[in-house]
Amino acid sequence: MTPATLTAVAAVGAITDTKVIGLTLHRGKFGDTKKAPTDPITVDADKALLGVRKTILVAPELKTIRSIDHRIDKYLALHALPIPLARNVYGIPLAIAQEVESHLRAFKRERDDAADVVAAVYLTRVAETCARLRVMQSAIDYPTPDAFRATFYMGWRYRAAVEATPESLKLVDVDLFEGERRRIETQLAAVAEECQQAMRAGLAALVHKLVENLTPGPDGKPRRFHPSHVEHLTEFLATFAARNVTNDVTLAGLASKAQQLLAGVDPARLLDDAAQRAPLAAQFEGVLAALTPLVGPRRLIGEEV
Repeated sequence: MTPATLTAVAAVGAITDTKVIGLTLHRGKFGDTKKAPTDPITVDADKALLGVRKTILVAPELKTIRSIDHRIDKYLALHALPIPLARNVYGIPLAIAQEVESHLRAFKRERDDAADVVAAVYLTRVAETCARLRVMQSAIDYPTPDAFRATFYMGWRYRAAVEATPESLKLVDVDLFEGERRRIETQLAAVAEECQQAMRAGLAALVHKLVENLTPGPDGKPRRFHPSHVEHLTEFLATFAARNVTNDVTLAGLASKAQQLLAGVDPARLLDDAAQRAPLAAQFEGVLAALTPLVGPRRLIGEEV
């Protein structure tokens, strides 16, 4: 293990109930596609080898819910730990847990309102879709309006970040208890190590993309500048301190440097004035040079193959 990585003790200490809480998010929505029978299809092929799906509900209103879900995913990607604590369990730093709860409640209200809008036009959209499906339509594909609305839900619950070793196990078999305790410690160490490496790779990738976008292309001409590269890096840095649960001092220093370089940067001016890009690119190249060794064998996320 190199000096840049976590020690086993530090790794286990990074994921504790005093720093992180587990969040399990549940969401549901109506499945608007289904397997279609091949009987009505005329084709010179063995139908046993064919797989056909049909869209059973064409409703523009569903796009709103998909958009909200995309924003939820993006929000949690920026505020939860980069590696799940367990399957479908987000690690939420306690320092921002109230903020996350507030945003989830707002997302749920918005999602519920959008689901009500879809439910209000459900029967109309069913009739329109069935008219287009013709012989492929089937009444059994469509639940009642109330059952349709019930398919849209969103909820979440919190759980301990650290899985406790049952004390009762010690009464049964001390060796079994110790084995289970070591298993949990090993799992936590792996999550913490992955979190640290993912945070490093994430920052390195964002800086890499920004430098690339600020630097002229192979032909010497300025690349088309995308303000989103500045915005994405700014968003990452805004929650960095809370998500740095492994207390990665080296990475924190580089994140602070990046934040200082971005202070006062106006993406709109970079878009209009290519001459301002070179000095900023040179400064961020220094940050990238320091980040690259920390990423180790990992390829920079988003780097072109």
